[in-house]
Amino acid sequence: MTAANQLVSIDIGSHKICTVIARVLANQRIAIDGIGISPSHGFQRGAITSKAQLSSSIKQSLERAKSIAGSLPSLAICSLPQDNLHFVKHTGFIHKPQATPITDTEIQQCFQRSTQLPDVDADTTIIHAIPTHYCVDQTTVKDPRGVSGKSLEITSHLVLTPTPPITTVFGMLKQLKLDPKGILLDLVATGDLLITPEHQHTGAWVLDIGARQTRVGYFSNHTLLEATIIPIGGDTVTQDIAHCLAIDTEQAERLKLLFGSVGTSPGKPISVHQPGGNTIVESELLTAIITARIDELVELIRKTNWAESWANTPIYLCGGGSLLNNLRHYLGPVLGGIPQPLMPTHLRDWVKSSAYFTAIGLIVAGLRTKCIAIEKPSGLSQLWQKSKAMLR
Repeated sequence: MTAANQLVSIDIGSHKICTVIARVLANQRIAIDGIGISPSHGFQRGAITSKAQLSSSIKQSLERAKSIAGSLPSLAICSLPQDNLHFVKHTGFIHKPQATPITDTEIQQCFQRSTQLPDVDADTTIIHAIPTHYCVDQTTVKDPRGVSGKSLEITSHLVLTPTPPITTVFGMLKQLKLDPKGILLDLVATGDLLITPEHQHTGAWVLDIGARQTRVGYFSNHTLLEATIIPIGGDTVTQDIAHCLAIDTEQAERLKLLFGSVGTSPGKPISVHQPGGNTIVESELLTAIITARIDELVELIRKTNWAESWANTPIYLCGGGSLLNNLRHYLGPVLGGIPQPLMPTHLRDWVKSSAYFTAIGLIVAGLRTKCIAIEKPSGLSQLWQKSKAMLR
């Protein structure tokens, strides 16, 4: 039997699909009941290449999580990374004949106008509409509620994505007897989970280095204020190694994981098995190949119009590409920010692997933003020993 207030989150990626089954307990605490990971098939480069294979991969991940949790809830939330996401800032405006205190209704009306882009068609969905800036009578305010004025402006950060993949995935989930309540940008999920409460208040950057892309976002007060996607990821580095050393991608991936480093080299020669015999690769050459691509990533970040905001700002890294040796210490100085531990202190006793970051973050962010609605628990339940209060 499914536990009360239990839900499932599904992080769909090009390499893996991670499912987390969790319960929402008293005082907005969550307890992890089950986790399942399966290889991802049928989803490549941000596109669905095989509906049957992707559905089978999702089902396998769900079954592995269910085998631990004992049951599979119907309420679901998911992430679906795509190559052609778009980030747009748009402002809504209302004007009143007289200066009166701004009401909740007027704020909602103005916010709705900020989401009404004139050129959005049926094949595009706004998956996030995040208000980032308020003005009353052309004066910036933190909260316009109750402020007297004749005009209100709300600028929102909109995240747009193609509609067909979302429709397809929701259809798959329904066939698996799930009730999908929403889809969240994976960057929003990881940022909500990784960044400490202190840094949420002062502001922090998140670099989610995936297989094909790096998602970059600036967060403050749980709000994604700036974001971009750069087409460089862990697979890009692997392909560079394979091309420069004339080896296959499987060997290149092994070299990257075991001996790869950024900026500084271990200094020891590396033996690579080839069909005609072993080949010796200088570790300095491997480091140079990797560092060249990371430097390109840094330059593309610097070309954004908000790159100057990196100065002395915390930087959180996540994603499979973030595990490169010395990457954290290399990026800090070149970007001017302060690198944070790959496993932040507030997560160490609760989340044992970065592979679960996005899936767990989906639950945290979905509950906080009310993307998924959970009824109040009927009574106090015992938390797992390693559960932490993640929602505030």
